[in-house]
Amino acid sequence: MKNLIIIFFLFFPVFSFSYGQNQSVAVCITKTTYMVFDTPVKEYNVGTRDVQIHTNLISSSVLSLQAKPGVTDENYIKTNLFVLLETGAIFYFDIVLDETRENYMYNFQNTDAVEIQTNAEVKSSGEQEKQKTPNFEYEENYTKVLALRDMFANASVSLQESSLALNAIGYKDNMLYFKFTVKNTSGIDYDIEYIKFMKRLKNRGKTQSFQEMELPVADNMPHKDKLEKGQQNAFVFVLNKLTLSRDEEILLEVKEAQGERNLSIVIPAYFITSAKKL
Repeated sequence: MKNLIIIFFLFFPVFSFSYGQNQSVAVCITKTTYMVFDTPVKEYNVGTRDVQIHTNLISSSVLSLQAKPGVTDENYIKTNLFVLLETGAIFYFDIVLDETRENYMYNFQNTDAVEIQTNAEVKSSGEQEKQKTPNFEYEENYTKVLALRDMFANASVSLQESSLALNAIGYKDNMLYFKFTVKNTSGIDYDIEYIKFMKRLKNRGKTQSFQEMELPVADNMPHKDKLEKGQQNAFVFVLNKLTLSRDEEILLEVKEAQGERNLSIVIPAYFITSAKKL
């Protein structure tokens, strides 16, 4: 039986991708999607519970995916998948629901791996996105913080059918890992101009005011700056560990490019002190 399955992987036609191409993988309820890599998978994380995923029993280089029963086009939120191979190669995929395809086999090579986009660089009109070489010092912790359960029930904000939610904070080796999600339920694409963290000092007085200072971002998990209708993406940003006084807080800002759906969440000091060790 094992031999038959291995032959199936070798000879069944598969989708393949070239470097730099927008990588999208389809799942459905009635069939299993197979993602075949050329080296074993070390870690993976998908941003929704609507998709079941696990390493194939025959080969650790194959991921098996399937949409959960009851998921439909109406209630499915397109999400992303993060994959780290034993070689250190990193992949980032959009997971879409599609019941119409005949073939749900995908083949990926190490050369298809994505590069990590630099975070706090604001792109001027027409300027290409700048990228950097993956920093494996942080990447091994991305799936760990993505796996953390939601820690902050009320840390969310909504505006014109878009929303921002802070899900969890982890720490390791003097670095803080912030996990948050951005969701777009409107019919208009949500294009992110920038994401930044501001440290704010509250000035006490009759009229409350703030002194703000932007915090440098050490690294971030690969992400895309466009959310289409019904899409929700998980983000992980890495900052140097810091402490806050009772009058200080962090402001997480997500600014929409050429739009007014700007989202922000206040992160108080006790959120930082409740960070989970990774």
